[in-house]
Amino acid sequence: MSGRELLLILDEGSAPDLLRHLDSGLTITHRVSPRIVVLKGGDDALAEIAGRQGVNLALERGANQGSFEGLSEGERLFVAGWISSPPSRDRPGDGLTWDAPGYTPPG
Repeated sequence: MSGRELLLILDEGSAPDLLRHLDSGLTITHRVSPRIVVLKGGDDALAEIAGRQGVNLALERGANQGSFEGLSEGERLFVAGWISSPPSRDRPGDGLTWDAPGYTPPG
C-alpha cells in the first residue's frame, strides 16, 4: 500500500474506539501501546483522523522532538526513534515468501 505514515499519540481512553473505526484507506503499521500507533494511508484520510477528538498529537518523520510528557520511557524511545528514522519504502514482494510466484529464492 502506498502512502505516507503518521504517528498518533492518542488519549488512552479513546484509543480503542478511534482505531476500531478507521477509514478503509488507512492501515496500522505499528501499534506500540494502547495510545501510540503508526498509520499509513493517503493524505486526506490521515488529515481526517489526525483532527479527530482523542488524538493528542500527530507526528511525521523529521518532526521536532518534544518532551512527550506522560509517555512511558519505552513509548518515548519509540517515538524519538521513529521520528528520526528514514521513511519506509514500498518494496516489491514485501511480505511474500521467498519462493512466491514471480520471485526467485536467494542463493
